[in-house]
Amino acid sequence: MLKEDIKAIDGITYKKSTVDSYSIHFNDDNDRWRCMWAIINIDSDTWTFSATSDCGNYSYRWSYEKNRNFKKFLTGLDRSYFLSKISDETEVDEKESVKRMKDYCFEQRRDGTLDKNEAREIYDHIVDLENGNYDDDFEHGVYYTLGYDYLDFIIKTYPNGAITFHDVVFKKLIDILQKEIN
Repeated sequence: MLKEDIKAIDGITYKKSTVDSYSIHFNDDNDRWRCMWAIINIDSDTWTFSATSDCGNYSYRWSYEKNRNFKKFLTGLDRSYFLSKISDETEVDEKESVKRMKDYCFEQRRDGTLDKNEAREIYDHIVDLENGNYDDDFEHGVYYTLGYDYLDFIIKTYPNGAITFHDVVFKKLIDILQKEIN
């Protein structure tokens, strides 16, 4: 950033930058149910990515790297890294959580911590949870039904909107950016 690009007024400094804006609209009926539009802004001066879409709104600002091209950097991001920057794992993955609980139950039975009847009772409760038999929500069901500290067994994942944003919109953006770069 050149020093003359920075302005000062009323005790603040600012820089007016140029942001590349991409308006993406999907016309393909196969993607229609997943995500239909997105407006994405890429600020290569500040390494800022922001998006507004019908899959959700996402943004992240990376540390500026002077000798690297931000758009090229974006095209090299893998799914898990990108999702970790635009979202948090806030959704319970019930299927994987049930698998973890069952594995724990089997392990406890094998090492003798649980006898046959105790293991069967706990396993039946896990199957009840797996079948959706809980009052409030899955996490409380684990705690109240099994007496387990649910934090030890609950597996979280990214919200569907963030996953869809990556899988549908961001992948298309990468195609667009790669064509621009080349």
